[in-house]
Amino acid sequence: MTQQLLSSKPQIGLYEYFGIEVYFLSSDTQPLVVYGEFQSCKSKIIIHLENGVYSHLTVMTVEDFQPLDAKALDKFTKVVSNNLPDIIRSWSNHYIYRKDIQFEKITKPIL
Repeated sequence: MTQQLLSSKPQIGLYEYFGIEVYFLSSDTQPLVVYGEFQSCKSKIIIHLENGVYSHLTVMTVEDFQPLDAKALDKFTKVVSNNLPDIIRSWSNHYIYRKDIQFEKITKPIL
């Protein structure tokens, strides 16, 4: 399943991992922010790049939403960390090159 840049959907889906939805928001162009949502709770991770190279991650809450609980946040962080090159590529493809990006349902546990 692909989603278009000019889609009317505010969320650009990246992954689903055991019920946790991982996505970009179409309105967030910079910095590189990835959202995780599970049972109406949300958190976000900012992926920091310096001179185009990954530097570090910052986990933050999302205004007006309860944050992910510890277990869901751990899963969300693992998805982002283990798929970091693909997430950065998807962000570039979507926001810079205006290309379609692939949604993936992850069915194997990330250790």
